[in-house]
Amino acid sequence: MPACGSAECASNANLSIGLYRLRPSARCRYHAAIFAVNGSYASPQTYVGGIIPAVAVGAAVVAAAAVLAMALPRMMTGLRTVKPLAIETSTEGEAAALAA
Repeated sequence: MPACGSAECASNANLSIGLYRLRPSARCRYHAAIFAVNGSYASPQTYVGGIIPAVAVGAAVVAAAAVLAMALPRMMTGLRTVKPLAIETSTEGEAAALAA
């Protein structure tokens, strides 16, 4: 059982689905665009001139995501509350009626 309200769980699920749909091919488009602006395949020097900024941007995005992933649990700790679940009990007669 998740330790969150149904609305919060639904928003978390939507976020996960949205991030999943941002497929690698979509993310690679940004690297290709950065490469195209800064370099080309014409010579080794222009290739390196384009690939270095593209890889640097990718590394910066990964670093920002890592910092955010480390910070989010600390930020969210105070906001989470767990509601106790009500436990229902039944008599032997009720249990026999349910089993029949």
